[in-house]
Amino acid sequence: MRSFLSSFAICFCLACTPQKHVLELSKEIHQTSLTQLNNGQSTVSIIPHKKAVFKKDAFDIGYVTLEDSKGSLFKFEYVKKSPKNVADANYSEIVYIDLPENFSAINSNDIPLEKTQILFGRFCYCKGSTGFYQVKNGELSAKMIAKNQLKLALKFKLKQVPHLISTIQENIHLK
Repeated sequence: MRSFLSSFAICFCLACTPQKHVLELSKEIHQTSLTQLNNGQSTVSIIPHKKAVFKKDAFDIGYVTLEDSKGSLFKFEYVKKSPKNVADANYSEIVYIDLPENFSAINSNDIPLEKTQILFGRFCYCKGSTGFYQVKNGELSAKMIAKNQLKLALKFKLKQVPHLISTIQENIHLK
């Protein structure tokens, strides 16, 4: 009887323990972003088994290469609508956030933003202010709120270049 009660107590405790959801992807996820800016289109993607690696070229301009990883890569992209028949009017911004393997939650209050790889890219005919930059100041919160649902919020500022994206709030369905 005692072993039955012990087994019952253990099973009861395990059943009452909150379930920790982790990010597990086998294919890329692409969807329209909830964060929409005026005069453009925003999308989000999660790329499994990749990370963004920040590098600089001979002219000190930042660029990114995607490399294999055990984690996943969150990508937010904004593309501004360009006027027709204007050759140099293209404008876009990209934010990459590396998510570690078996990711369940990140909070910038717990982890300094410098230790979380967040990269911002600005692409336009803007001499001297195009390329990728490391995001070091801001707030990041990301959490798996269900088995197939990721909630992510990022608020940041860059001093190096002007940017349209400063806040991202997403609720991503991973199916």
